[in-house]
Amino acid sequence: MKVVYRTPEVEEKDVPKYVAALLNGEYRRRIIHRMSGAVGRAVNPDNLKVPQSLANNPSEQQKEKAYTIFRESLRALIDEWIDTGREGTPGEVIECPWDRKLTFEAKKKVFEVRGAVKVNVLDDGSIELCVDERPPIYFPLLQRAERYATSWFSRLLDNEARYKLFRCDNCMRYFVRNSAPRKGQYIKRGAFCEQCKNIGGAKRNEVRRRGIQGMRIDAAVEWWTKYPKTREPFEQWVIEKINRALKKKGINEPVKRNWLTRNRAQIEAEMERRKHA
Repeated sequence: MKVVYRTPEVEEKDVPKYVAALLNGEYRRRIIHRMSGAVGRAVNPDNLKVPQSLANNPSEQQKEKAYTIFRESLRALIDEWIDTGREGTPGEVIECPWDRKLTFEAKKKVFEVRGAVKVNVLDDGSIELCVDERPPIYFPLLQRAERYATSWFSRLLDNEARYKLFRCDNCMRYFVRNSAPRKGQYIKRGAFCEQCKNIGGAKRNEVRRRGIQGMRIDAAVEWWTKYPKTREPFEQWVIEKINRALKKKGINEPVKRNWLTRNRAQIEAEMERRKHA
């Protein structure tokens, strides 16, 4: 079954990038133009008379408010959807776009928008669903804005490349990756746009260093009191135990004697804390 949307200026392959641009505040005038009734006449099933002031002549203030509602509504839907595929704390986020799900409220909104669907049976016998995502002209302008946001969210969900859309963990702008992670593959410690990828790399390195340092401290605490006095010098023995413990975890960054000297106070403090834990 094929789903066709009526937006000729956007091809299906470009939908994720277009949605990211909408979320980032681009195409403002185009969106206002389409919501304010200047784009043809959407279907009015009840043949309602639409006041001229509502259909064709909203004030600039009304247009701006409608655009604000459109963008905020779209961001709320996208953010909620993206966050269902994320877990962990800031700096330690694990994200898998394939785990994203729709909440019950989001499903209701999408189904309401998809209610006006025209079914076409093609010559080859296949079925085509034609969706006019333009908000009905007889709706109040601010309500049209929210429905139009839901329509674009619905269109994104129907796109095969929807899992390529991400929110940058640094600047919070939206972007589309060149490829989506494989199913079951996780993005660790955040997703970053092209402008922030260096910051993202620095953050990942920082988190990694903190993690390695913590494992070194844990190993030092574990072996500190197990030193057999009949063996080689204490510092050398503990260092060998630390390096062996980290190597088992796949970390081939051995510590030297000066590391033990620099971190002795922290190791002893951790030992004292664990005694009273």
